[in-house]
Amino acid sequence: MTLGGIDVVEVAGSAAGAWTGRLFAGLGARVTKFVPSSGDPLHELGAPWRDGSTMSAYLDVSKRRVGENETDLSALVAGADVVIESSSPDPLRRRAEGMGSDRLIEVLLSPFGTWGPYAARRSTSLTDEAWSGHALLSGDPRREPLSGPGHQSDYAAGTFGFIGAMAALLSRRRSGIGQQVEISHFEAMVALHQFTFVKYTHGGQVLRRLGNRYAGPGHPIGSYECADGWVSISAPNGPMARAVLHATGNADLLEDRPIADLMVDGIEIEARIRPWIRARSTEEVVRTLQGARVAVAPTLTMLGLLDDQHFRARGLWRDIDGLRHPGPPFLVGRQKWITDAMAPTDKPMADAEGQNTAIPVSEAPLTGVRVLDLTKVWAGPLAARTLAELGADVVMVEAPMARGRPVLAVTARQQQRTGQRGSRS
Repeated sequence: MTLGGIDVVEVAGSAAGAWTGRLFAGLGARVTKFVPSSGDPLHELGAPWRDGSTMSAYLDVSKRRVGENETDLSALVAGADVVIESSSPDPLRRRAEGMGSDRLIEVLLSPFGTWGPYAARRSTSLTDEAWSGHALLSGDPRREPLSGPGHQSDYAAGTFGFIGAMAALLSRRRSGIGQQVEISHFEAMVALHQFTFVKYTHGGQVLRRLGNRYAGPGHPIGSYECADGWVSISAPNGPMARAVLHATGNADLLEDRPIADLMVDGIEIEARIRPWIRARSTEEVVRTLQGARVAVAPTLTMLGLLDDQHFRARGLWRDIDGLRHPGPPFLVGRQKWITDAMAPTDKPMADAEGQNTAIPVSEAPLTGVRVLDLTKVWAGPLAARTLAELGADVVMVEAPMARGRPVLAVTARQQQRTGQRGSRS
């Protein structure tokens, strides 16, 4: 897949819009960043470096920057396939509204969207986490909530903005008509909850901050201190929990109580395994538990990430203008991730013949696509859910359960039709 020949105009705004533009540029689109005379808001973020900020140095790779004194925005938009407008912490005040043809795809990213009762409110990444309920879950219950990764809501909204724009491009290939894609940081963060809503709707349970502990019946799960660092362990089922107890010399716990009972709150398991882990090096803990087929990994520092042998082998890190950048967040076949000053010109994604007559613009962009969902836990189900929301016919196959229960396969369309509700977590 290549986006060569697709012209994108990014009106300088928030990190969310810049990230959407970076994804387009990385996959070969020609991205022109229009900077108003008031300056690039992105330069107010991050520590200063060369031309303004480290955020800009990372997010503006492969883009052509033009100032308002160099060209007219309407002239840029007139020849564009996609225009991106974004704002944070302020509400979005559009500059390209009404510009371009009916084939133009408009991507709008802002804290609360351009309409609704919250539309005029301001918000930052920190308050986005609070509005969306994530602050309720992060940190020690005796202290203030912890913030998530920096600018998480911007990157989440920008990612969904790119997905929406790609869906609109696919729809335009069949209908010849552009669409408006609107993403709010608030809604993007709400969509990223794992099982918070399902716990409440199906069990009446309201999750709270628990510190460095897991909220469910699976233990041990969490971060554990070693003699020289930290490891993260995830043993969410009976076989893995039993393996942890055997590997750490605590199998005697299994003599009096079933593993399922021990895993409910994990207090006895935690009391036994923490001293064993604390007395050993990170390398020894990882080697021992991985040898027992337990999911465990060292918790790497930033410098540790740069020196990680797996990332080195996969060529993740790229040196660009004196800075080390991570490579593509995803790989599409053998598509090259563009890091040059400007993306190359290539044959554009052609619209289908018979524009405006093939498929109505109201038709979902992935109509007719069938997806087999063999995933579980979080990342895979989120991807499958997103495809279903874009119109794909997603067939979810659950793993065989205990006591000979049959494999269940239902489509998203069948679930809608019958009103079934089911957890994908």
